[in-house]
Amino acid sequence: MSSQPGTFREFAGRAVALLIVTYVLTIGGPLNGIVTPDIRRFSLALVTAAVAGWLIAVWRRPRDRALHPAAWFIVALWAAAYANSVLHNDSTRTWTGAWFGALYAGVWLVLLDLRGRGMAGRWIINGALVAVAPAMLLAIIQVVPWLVAWTALDAVEVAFVPPRPPGTLGNPNALGSVLAGLLPFGLIRVHWAPRRVDRIFAALWCALAAGVLLLTYSRGAWLAAGAGVGALGLGLAWRGDALARLRDGRLAPHMRVVAGLVMVALVGGGVLLWTSDAFDTPRRETGARLEYYRIAWRAFREHPWTGTGPFTFGLAQAEERSIPPEQPHAHAHDLYLNVAAEFGLPGLGALAATAGLLAWRARRAPGEKRARAAAGIASLVAFGVHGLFDMPMIVPAVMLLYLALWTSVFELHDTRPVSRRQRAGAFLGLAGAWGIILGAGWWTQSTYETYVAGERLLVLGHYDEAIQRLERATDREPGNPLYWAEYGYACGLAAANGEEAFLQPGIRAYQRALALERPHAVWWANLAALQWQGGDRDAAVEAMRAAVTYAPEMPEMWVNLGRYTELLGRHDEAELAFERALAVNPAWGEASFWEETALRRRVRSRHGAALSPYAEAERHLQAGDLHAGVRTLEGMIERDPSQPGPYSLIAWLYVQAGEVDTARDYLAAARVLAHADLDWAWIDAVEAELARAEGDETAWAEKRSEARARLWPDDTGHPLYYGQDVANLQFLSLKVKGALLPQVVVLGPDPLLVGLLRAEP
Repeated sequence: MSSQPGTFREFAGRAVALLIVTYVLTIGGPLNGIVTPDIRRFSLALVTAAVAGWLIAVWRRPRDRALHPAAWFIVALWAAAYANSVLHNDSTRTWTGAWFGALYAGVWLVLLDLRGRGMAGRWIINGALVAVAPAMLLAIIQVVPWLVAWTALDAVEVAFVPPRPPGTLGNPNALGSVLAGLLPFGLIRVHWAPRRVDRIFAALWCALAAGVLLLTYSRGAWLAAGAGVGALGLGLAWRGDALARLRDGRLAPHMRVVAGLVMVALVGGGVLLWTSDAFDTPRRETGARLEYYRIAWRAFREHPWTGTGPFTFGLAQAEERSIPPEQPHAHAHDLYLNVAAEFGLPGLGALAATAGLLAWRARRAPGEKRARAAAGIASLVAFGVHGLFDMPMIVPAVMLLYLALWTSVFELHDTRPVSRRQRAGAFLGLAGAWGIILGAGWWTQSTYETYVAGERLLVLGHYDEAIQRLERATDREPGNPLYWAEYGYACGLAAANGEEAFLQPGIRAYQRALALERPHAVWWANLAALQWQGGDRDAAVEAMRAAVTYAPEMPEMWVNLGRYTELLGRHDEAELAFERALAVNPAWGEASFWEETALRRRVRSRHGAALSPYAEAERHLQAGDLHAGVRTLEGMIERDPSQPGPYSLIAWLYVQAGEVDTARDYLAAARVLAHADLDWAWIDAVEAELARAEGDETAWAEKRSEARARLWPDDTGHPLYYGQDVANLQFLSLKVKGALLPQVVVLGPDPLLVGLLRAEP
């Protein structure tokens, strides 16, 4: 009977650890969970309940032993780095980053305390290994339909470019980071698990993890996993004296086999896939990341002691890159440069001290715990190597998982007793800190729910109610530029629908947003549209000049500046703006917009020699040479085999030529590569033309409607199809799909497709 309480405690501990890690990895920790109000509220309630229970336990049963000074030293270093950066860079972004930093520190201290109270580290490790299994299985499910469709193609050859599965984490790089950090623990379990069946399942887990890791096509994660497995091998060899007591002085043969197979899979499979068609695309080139590194390095050189503030790299990127059409990013794709840019030298010092102290404490792990400590060091190496090429730890699920793993293996407990006064002081300090963290979380949660409620009303077209909710959100958080911008956007939509009383509130809201953060070209363009509608022409032109300053590679910004100046009779400036629009992207010259005035026709005639590949292909078709037109578009495929657009355009050529069977073959090829709404809009549009060619007017109308719905999904203006959502990524918030107001002239995302879908039947 005496063993029953221990058995129940073991079972309960394992179950709780498994449930918590599963929730973090699948629901609460990914970015989708962070930005979804209901999930956010539930996660915050869970954290509140857990912290309250922990504080009660601490109060009723205070520990006689303290945490090791190394733990407090790490927390103090990071607290100083955050305080130094936030106090010199006060903004909503920096306080958001500071809140997450405080949350991570608090969770780490709670876990360390629980470990000191007897929570076994293996509960966390085993829970993580089991919890990530659904993410791996989902990743495979996400790839299998593509593989079936790709193998079914026979008439048209399509490059092997499978989709990158994110599993439950929302991003394949985040999934790769998790697997790279867990692989050493899986390998240890192959060697360390007490039962043979457990060792077999651990070996199967390692094989599955290596396979899914390759499917993510995350080069940084591949290198990190290889470095982690290598570090594990070195650590085990170095600590052979400890392992001797586990396996009669030698490494178990089955572990050597599994570790060898994992390394072969990672190295051989990685090299094979790296040379495949999946990387033969401009989207996977390294030039963009080198530019991110340059931006971060510049920020560090300009602010070496304070940084620019936590969570501010996205703002620095927007100041230096043309966003849109280039993609916004929230981090520099390099942990060390990102920390240097946002925290300066104090942050780099805290980062180095954390890694050094954790590794130092791992050396002091007693007995059989040294094997797990070796896995912990290996995961630390994997984390550090991945940080050289990417920064998926910005996803809370990834950061929390690594903190839990390190807590489970690194011994950070002191042997010295603690006085009652010290215990009381520590309790009050931790309770106060958690009160601030949770209080700030619930305050911002309430405001965020009000904001999202306004966004949802906006999608439904209930402008008055939406504006009231969004205005309330700005009153509660006046330092949040996104809230002001979306309030202004709601006013702009109402003004576009005839409610001109909202014009001036919308203008003032955008001015407030841009006073907080200037480098948002889309906000400048919308402000210009409202000022133009309100009759303040000169202010509108100045706002559009700011828009083209921050997004000089976005042709529609130049188009609207040209339109405003043309209407004001400033023809020289208008001509220069129109010329710049066509110089940035000659394909925009295919829009009917250029036929509306003599000035625009003249500008386009000077740039008419630069035909798009499709325009050139269609000329070949009109001249009776279909195959020459197809070869022109096949040249696009050779330059980037991962894009579905050329296959859709070839299918359209064949539809016009009356070869419907061949058109279907190319549409099937396009479907295999299609991943974005714009890709599917093209496929739906060509399917509509195919149905019309076959005389099925009903199917034509349905497919055309589907294509239009993909381009203009609701009545909230024009979406931008340039990549990641700046609100989701840089403000951790949801937003309506619309970005540019209806008052802004929009020719994209693809003038050819837009013209096709806007043309009268």
